[in-house]
Amino acid sequence: MVIMLAVLLAGCASTDTDTIKIGGLHHLSGVGVQFGTDEMRGAQLAIEEINAAGGVRGKQIAYVVEDTQTEEAATLT
Repeated sequence: MVIMLAVLLAGCASTDTDTIKIGGLHHLSGVGVQFGTDEMRGAQLAIEEINAAGGVRGKQIAYVVEDTQTEEAATLT
């Protein structure tokens, strides 16, 4: 989870000076809903802990979540 978050942080910086936006694709509907929900909650918890500790170089993280619907086509768009 920490490695995934580090990779997301490295490549998804926002132009907003106070916030770093990162995105997560999770299975929030369809047959993979339980796994996707758990993954999303884990990422959100990690982000909350990072933000509570002062963020990344003083910037807060905003997590943008998208539902893949447990479908390959939805994940790729």
